[in-house]
Amino acid sequence: MDEDYIFREFGVTDEQLDAMAGEYEDGTWDGPVTKPRRGRPRQFDEDNSIVTFRLTRSDIDKLDRLANSHHRTRSEYLRDAVSQLLANV
Repeated sequence: MDEDYIFREFGVTDEQLDAMAGEYEDGTWDGPVTKPRRGRPRQFDEDNSIVTFRLTRSDIDKLDRLANSHHRTRSEYLRDAVSQLLANV
């Protein structure tokens, strides 16, 4: 992970993470300590379902190039696109 990814995903800089780790390690941390959860972190506050559909190989290739050009995964790009579409409904 690079510093830009950490900041985009977690909203903190590498220096802030180091400072928080130092506080935790020396016993001065006053933030929450929660029990670790197995699996991927939740992305939404509500339950979600898997949606599958078929695309042609050429459309998938175009989609992947488009997602990569925005530094997103295919799933992230599709979720964002669907959210934007549904925001206008």
